[in-house]
Order: sequence, then structure tokens, then C-alpha cells
Amino acid sequence: MKNFYILLFVHLFLNGFSQNEQRYYAGNFYNKKDKPENNLKVTNKNSGNYEFSDQYGFVIIPAKVGDTLVWNKKNFRVIQNYELQEITSILASRKQMNSTTEQINVSYLEKIKVDFKKNTDNSDYLFSSKKGKKLNNGNLSSFSNYKTVKEEDSVFIFKKKKSSNIKLNGSFQSWVEIGSANALPITQNQFVQGRNSNGNLIWRGAETDEMFSFGPDISTLSFDGNPYEYDINGKLVLLQNGLKSAKVYKNRILQNSIKTSNQFTLNTAITVADLHLFTTKLDLGNTKENSLFRDNFTNNNHLNVNVFRNFDDIKVTFGYKLNQEKATNSNRIGYFNRLFQNALLTPISFSNEQGNLLGNKQRSYNSFADNPYYLLQQNNKYNYIDNQNNISLNIEKIKGNLKFFINQAYEKISTKNIDFYNPFTVGFYSGLNSERLQNFENYNLNFGANYSFGNYNARSSFFFNSLINSAKNEINYLQFNQNNQYNRIAQDYILKYNFDFRDNQFKFNIDAANSFYISNTSKSESYWLPKLNFSVNLDDVFDNYSYHNFKIFGAYNESVNEISINKSFANFATTQILPSQISSYFPLKEVVSFKNLEPIKTIEKKVGLQYNLLRNRINLEAVYFQKTFTDDVFPTFENGNLILKNIANHQNKGFELNLQLNNFSFGDSSEFRDNHKITFTKYSSEVTQVNSQNLFVPIAGFSNVYRSLTKGEALGVIVGTAYKRDNYGNFVIGNDGFPLVSPDLKVIGNPIPDFVLKFSHEFKLYYFSLNIDWEWRKGGDVWNGTAANLDYFGRSQNSAEQRNIANYTFSGVLQNGNPNSILVDFYNVNQNFENNLWYRYGYTGVAENYISKATQIRLNNILLSYTIKRNILPFNELKLSASVNNFILWSKYKGVDSTQNFYNSSDVQGLDFYNLPSVKSFAFQIAVKF
Repeated sequence: MKNFYILLFVHLFLNGFSQNEQRYYAGNFYNKKDKPENNLKVTNKNSGNYEFSDQYGFVIIPAKVGDTLVWNKKNFRVIQNYELQEITSILASRKQMNSTTEQINVSYLEKIKVDFKKNTDNSDYLFSSKKGKKLNNGNLSSFSNYKTVKEEDSVFIFKKKKSSNIKLNGSFQSWVEIGSANALPITQNQFVQGRNSNGNLIWRGAETDEMFSFGPDISTLSFDGNPYEYDINGKLVLLQNGLKSAKVYKNRILQNSIKTSNQFTLNTAITVADLHLFTTKLDLGNTKENSLFRDNFTNNNHLNVNVFRNFDDIKVTFGYKLNQEKATNSNRIGYFNRLFQNALLTPISFSNEQGNLLGNKQRSYNSFADNPYYLLQQNNKYNYIDNQNNISLNIEKIKGNLKFFINQAYEKISTKNIDFYNPFTVGFYSGLNSERLQNFENYNLNFGANYSFGNYNARSSFFFNSLINSAKNEINYLQFNQNNQYNRIAQDYILKYNFDFRDNQFKFNIDAANSFYISNTSKSESYWLPKLNFSVNLDDVFDNYSYHNFKIFGAYNESVNEISINKSFANFATTQILPSQISSYFPLKEVVSFKNLEPIKTIEKKVGLQYNLLRNRINLEAVYFQKTFTDDVFPTFENGNLILKNIANHQNKGFELNLQLNNFSFGDSSEFRDNHKITFTKYSSEVTQVNSQNLFVPIAGFSNVYRSLTKGEALGVIVGTAYKRDNYGNFVIGNDGFPLVSPDLKVIGNPIPDFVLKFSHEFKLYYFSLNIDWEWRKGGDVWNGTAANLDYFGRSQNSAEQRNIANYTFSGVLQNGNPNSILVDFYNVNQNFENNLWYRYGYTGVAENYISKATQIRLNNILLSYTIKRNILPFNELKLSASVNNFILWSKYKGVDSTQNFYNSSDVQGLDFYNLPSVKSFAFQIAVKF
């Protein structure tokens, strides 16, 4: 591997300071007699913008490469890259030309038929007048770039001045963001720690190891004020005259988060003796955040350096990136989930904040629970450190119609996790101090060539690209003497042909390609991976000036890929335990190997229609897509080892509709603009094959409720415990009047939403702009394991409201087939505690009973900005912004944000077991450009 790392880099490329700014076309328009066309309307057919020419036939109009200018309805011109300039350059040139004498005006050189030739001396330029027009130094006063003028028989020699300069521009941004937890599970603040005994509700303190909050109403109790090691206010007793009702302890673990960030960017262009040496860009930034959880914070620093240099027809780009993130703790072992769970489960009659220790042991409301503040006591300031370094060198050479390129990049990511628990932590009574080190190195070599030929109306190009990737990943668990090493060398090649045809209103484009893939970790090689993309455009489909454009496009693409060797599957260990065993969860096993697997093959098909009308102000698009995966790879446990296997084939198919409204103005104000975009997406999924003897193959979750691969079902359907039913779908009721539970797991939910509707709005008025993004997500199932567990322990609002329900009859049939008529009480104080509704079904109840719809309307972002343009302040631009982010307006789901991920998984939704809440935030930003 180290033989690859032979390049020494110095700087990175900045591709011009104004590459994201609007550019313009400027030119003169003449009639058939070569006279300027005054007041001529010139229209950009692509954008709908238009301008009128001045007395000299001169027009400036916004445009981009490929836009078509139309005038006199039949004349048109397609804009080329060299014809576009910045507005400042055009105006400066225009002003300069207009300041000369009458002999040299904006069209003077064209009128006298000037011949332009380059002299043998590269710094001299020769102008000859065929009409013998006399020039003098006064006439040339505006030509400030030339320092020598001499006349030889009506031939004038201009010698250009050689200049050296450094141009600087940049920006500075600073913002602060204040966040809070979005949606949270609703817990009860009425019933204390305890249970029923001899027909009465009894408070049972922490010394009794009581786990449940099924005791008496706190309003009937008071503290006796006597010394009690678990509470400074004493024990709970029945409320008597002269005493106050007992205090409800909130036991909040969450706080408002505060994030501050500063970023500085500096662009530099250095020119010496008219030679453009290089352009650089420097980007520095720092972000600090105090998280939602107390005593936890992150610190991120980044440095980006870019250098660009042109050597005649060779372009060289260098880049270096450094990013360092440090955090008090990561959530690799579900640390924050553990804090969240224990805070929610703590009874209202116990205060975690009164102390973390009792003697030399943990102080908590029972010995099977943790005090969150005890868990927050950590050994190091930073238990998580991630360092990323990336260097790249790109070289491009253009020779006529042939373009060569070679790009190289080296990346190194070093990550350290210290997983720490104090002694007496539940499940880790001797404590935990584990250090996990991961070092990932990746070298990427990308080279190829592109050759194009033909004319504007019919142009072809051939493209060849080769990508060679060498990666190494090493994971060490130091305290457990466990070392995992993975290596991969992969080669990816593609040969593509492109044909582009234009004829007035008709355009046609087609891409045909084939690629092949070779890897030392792949079980087989792929040499036939065809790709085809096409589009057909019909402009002005109704008449020659209708601004109605119609487009048909489609694609067929076959590709293969492998799971990245730096991806960890250690958190798959949750599938081996029950939710009740989560306190002992510690992901230690990594996958054995990434070798001897078939590459995952993907076939993607797409076809779409696009219709633009009213000068591109209304855009309609409809796309149908289908994506098929063959030999997809998933983790599984075999003989105690975590291995990867080609398990399933599956496919997604659906459609997307887009409506975009652009550049609309209202009333008489030309300063007001608004743009709107609406996207409707609907898709379905199906597993077509599973290479396993098991009916359900878990891919995430617990051993009794998980997302599964199941043939004929959607990818990742939710499988779990369910009520027993007869052949007609009726609940089967037991002899005690409560529904029975089926001994077999069943498919109980599908996380895929029915559809997603997204809206984006932009409004601009003078210096103000307002952006609003929101979405409606309809349907999709979520297993609310958090609600189930809160019910079990009596901490949910649901259990508080329903515990007094009596003489209730569950709908269903008895085991003999007769309709059920048995009356039951949800929580009868005269019966054994184990008979209550929530305890009888266990730690997370019956999973089917806690399947909920994830429908929500979410306001993703509201951004209001005020921008002061250049020429007003010492800097070019000042921008002030305020925003509201990730604010859920409405959701029926009773829990945290239903789109949050399960435990430490980065891509698992649909399972909620004390998932961390999302953050809604308010941000304020100031940005200046100079």
C-alpha cells in the first residue's frame, strides 16, 4: 500500500471566484444593412428573460452556456462559454470604450475593418487600418493596458503593459443555534413507586428494590421529614393534617443545546508579469456544541486548502482537507439511549439529582436501574476522537478535441472510542473501560480520456475511465486483545459513447456504455454491465415562439458494488438479545471477513416526461423508476461469529411527480419573486428471494421484534409477537378473559410510507428573502417499544389513564369458539400484581399492540434573510439570517420523532426503543463577503 503514497502536494484549486455567480452575454445586433438595431427585443428562450438594445444595438442579458437567444422571432444564437462574462467586466469595458474620442467608439474597430495580428514579440500587438484611419495617443487614452504606441505607414504597434497583482476576496460566517428536544414520550406524574398489597396501594422505597410505578396517587402522600438515606425529605406517608402533599420529582436529563460556529474563507489570485501563477482557497472553521444531554459536548475543527494552476493546456488541482471531531461520548454502545431510558423510568417519588452515590455504590431507585447522573460521571474529557485527512492531486490536459485526466486521492481516518461505565453500573458491576481504535486508509487512482468530434448540430464523444481503489481497515479492541484487519483492491472501468444531435426545435442525446468490475474480495468478476441513457427534446412544440418545451428521457443501468470495508456491523448484536437484556449490551464482535461474497448487482430502470411552458415558469415532470438488487449482503450470526452473506434479492419501484413554478411576480412590483416546488414520491418494495431456511431473517432490532427479510414482503418489514387469532382473524381469549399470545412471530408492520409530499417555497422582495421547506409523510409503521416498556413499568400516561378500567370485555372468541363475555379489570388491587394488564405481557408487551402509524407533517426549515449588497458598506455583502429548523407541526405518533434511528444504527427506522429525540432549533447567522 505505501508504494502508492508517492505524491507530495503543496496547494489546492479554486476554480474562479465567480463560478457560482450569474454571468452575462454582451453584444451588438445589426440589421441587413449593418446598421445598429435600436430597441430590438432579445429573449433568452431558456430562462424567459429579455432585454431591449440601445442606440448602438448593444444588449446585456443573463445567460449560461447552451442558452438560445432569439430576436425577430426567427433569428437565434446559441451561447458558447467564451461569450459569457461577469457583469462588472462588461460594464467596465463599456465605460472605457465610451470614454474615448468619437473615432474610437463601441463599434469603431469593426467599422474600420481592423485586422488583428500577433507580433513576433508576444507582448506586442499589431493593428492595421485598411482605410488608413489616423490614430493618435489621445484616441487611445482608454487603452490603459498598453504603454507604447508607434506609427509606421498607418500601422500602429501597441505594447501591452505587464502587471503583477494579488487579488483577495473571501467571507466570514458566524452563527449560533439553540436547540431543544422535539417530541418526547408522555409519562405520568401521578402515581409513585410501589404496587398493590392486601387490597391497598403501597409506596415501596428504593431500599425495597421496587421497579414499578403502580403505587398510590402522590397527592395522597407527604414526606415525613425524618432522616432517610434515599431522600432528604424523608419517607412517604399518608397525607395528614398539617403536612403538604409530596413533591413530584421531574428527573429531567435533557437540556437546551447550544451550537456555535465560525467559518472563514479566503480566496487568493496571484499574477506576476501577466502570468497567472495560481489561485488558492483557504477554508477554516470551528463548531462547538453542548448537546441535549448534560455534561456532553462536541468540538469540530476543519481546514481546507485548495490550489489551482494552469500550465498552458494543462490544469493542475491540489487539495488538502483536515477534519477533527472530538466528543465527550459517542453512542456506539447505546450510552445516550441508556441515559434516556433510565431518566424516563425513574418514579416521580425518587430524585436522581439528590446524589449519585450511596456510600461507595450507585444511588438509584432500585438495584436493577441506573441513576443517569451516575452514568454521566466520565473518566476522560474526550472519549471520542475522529481525525480525517485527505489529500488529492488532479491533472487535466486538453489538446484540441482530446482531453486527458488523472486524479489521485489519499484518505486516512483514525477513530478512537473509549466506552466507559463506572463500577456498579447495571450489567457492568465491575465497570467497563474499553478502547476501540479504527484506522482506515484509502488510495484512489482515477484516470481516463475523452475525445469529441463533430459540429454543433451533431456531436459525438468517446469516454474512457479507470478507477483503481486500494483500501485498508484495521479495528482493535485493546482491552480484549481483539484485532480485525480488512484489505481490498478494486478496479472499475467504463467505456462510454455519447451522441448529441440538434436541429432547430429538435434535440436528441444518447449515452451508451459498458463497465466491468474486479476486486480481490469479490467472489466473481463482472465484465458486462451495460448502461443506456437517452433524452429527446422538442422546443416550441406549438409554434416557433411558444416557449413550450417537451422532453422524454429514460435510463437503463447495470452496476455492481461491495459493502465498504470501513463499515462496522457490531451493533447487529442487538438481534441476539431481548429488550430486557439491553442493560448488558456491549457490541464487541466485528465481521469476520468481507471476502468471498458475490458483488451486489443493481439494475436500475427509469423513464420520464418533462414539460416546460410559459417561458420556463412552469415545469412539470413525471418519473417512473424500478431498481432491482441481486445477491444483496446482510450480516448474520453463525456459530457465534458475525459474518456477511449474500442473502436476498429485492426490488423497489414507484414514481415521482415534480411541479416547479419559477419567477412569478405579483402586482406592480417587479422586485417581488417567488419560486415553488412540489415533489410527490410513492414507492413499494418486495423481497423476491431469501437464501435462508428461516421464514424471517433479522436485519436489525431485537431477538423478539426486528426488521426482517421475508419473501414476498417489503424489505425490512417488522416482525414480532402477536395476539393469537382463529381462522377468521378473531382474537382468541384465555380463560382469565385476556387475549392469548401466539407462540409464533408474525409480520406486524411495514415501515415504508404510503407517500411523501415535499414542498419548497422561496420569496424575494428587495433585500429580503424567505425560504420555507416542509413535508407530509403519510403512513408507514413504527414499533413503539418505548411506549410498551413505559406501560410495563407503570410510567406511561397511558397506564395512568387506564389502570382504573374495570369490567371490561375484550372482543374475541374463547378457545372453545364461543364469543367472549368474561369481565376483567386492568389493575385490580385485590388481585396479584402479576395479573395486571401490562405486567402479564412482559417487558415490551405484545409487539403487535404497539404498532403505530408514522404519519406526520414536518416543518423542516424556515429561513429569513436580509442582504445588503456591495457599494454600501466597506465589504461587498452583509447577510443576516434567522431560521427555525426541524419543527414537527403535527404527528399522531406518541413518542419521539418517528424518523429517528434505532439505537446506534445509521439507517434503521421503524423500530423505537428509547430512540433519541430529534432536535428543533432556532439559529441566527451573520455572514460578510469582502
